[in-house]
Amino acid sequence: MPTTMPKLNQPQTLSVIALIAAFLTGSVALNGCSITEEIKQIQKVQRAHDIQERARTEDLTGEQVYMRSCNTCHSKHGPAPLLDKLSEHFPDDEGLKKFIRQGKGLMPAQPASALNDKELDNLVNYLRNLNT
Repeated sequence: MPTTMPKLNQPQTLSVIALIAAFLTGSVALNGCSITEEIKQIQKVQRAHDIQERARTEDLTGEQVYMRSCNTCHSKHGPAPLLDKLSEHFPDDEGLKKFIRQGKGLMPAQPASALNDKELDNLVNYLRNLNT
């Protein structure tokens, strides 16, 4: 047996229309708020990225790179090995550069976006003369 919708009188119809309009207005407002929050979050991430990019200097000396990226772990009290036997483990510069670029274990990789080629050359030169 099919069900039929009851007929609404004019005040009831207006109430239903008002209820639907309120629902739609609320939905649009909430979606707009959500989108606004997403835009704010995207802008916040972009600002942080811009600050990080501006803070990154280029063509640091080998010592500056070492102090920024290596010293914390490769010092007397750090968890990583000292670099006094570096030449035994890496007799040529290309092998050392490859190792630095790739990283290993807890040692993070140093891609070109973090350490440009000139800085890598400066670092390797610094490390080769560190214990002389």
